[in-house]
Amino acid sequence: MRRAIILSGLLLVGGTTARAQTVSLGVHGALGDYREVSSNLRYRGVGGGLALWLRVYRFSAEATATRVSYDPRDDNSGLTSFKATQIDARIGFDVAAGFTAEVGLLRRTVSPELSAQEMGAARIGVRYSKLIGPGTTVALRGNYLAGAQFTGKGSAGLAFELGLLVSTGPVNGRYRLTGDYGFQRIDRKVGGQPVPIQQSLVRVGVAVGF
Repeated sequence: MRRAIILSGLLLVGGTTARAQTVSLGVHGALGDYREVSSNLRYRGVGGGLALWLRVYRFSAEATATRVSYDPRDDNSGLTSFKATQIDARIGFDVAAGFTAEVGLLRRTVSPELSAQEMGAARIGVRYSKLIGPGTTVALRGNYLAGAQFTGKGSAGLAFELGLLVSTGPVNGRYRLTGDYGFQRIDRKVGGQPVPIQQSLVRVGVAVGF
């Protein structure tokens, strides 16, 4: 009898733990719009990437790598095409119904070097998620980008990003269609002169949960 009780307890704990944590892997395609200083220095591009999501009770984490090949919007501008690789990392903690506090890092590199601004920054913000139907979630995200650094020097007193996220699939979460739109605005200044950076990034993909 004691052995049966212990076994039942272990199965119960194991089942609870399994339900309390999820891991998802995803792939996505991406469309990007990038500009510096003014609308004259504007690029558009396509690409793709990988994503990882983890949830354990009230904690969550996500990491995304996206590579986009950017071309000048104006073929006669004399600007150079480049590839940008953006790494997004976030850790979240559920603080209230639907609300998650987030911290994380942003890192964007370019190739060839000096063809556009590389940058890195810390993230501080919040995400609000809403279940709008069986297996379908919509979320809004707002982050302040703190301590932004650039290859071309300068500083940014105001730097932020806004996001819209959509996820839909079976209620068990095994397979999902994902989509997100992210907008970044960095009011960079060099020597007191404004040289802002702005990026819009749309990502659409699929994810598999475990």
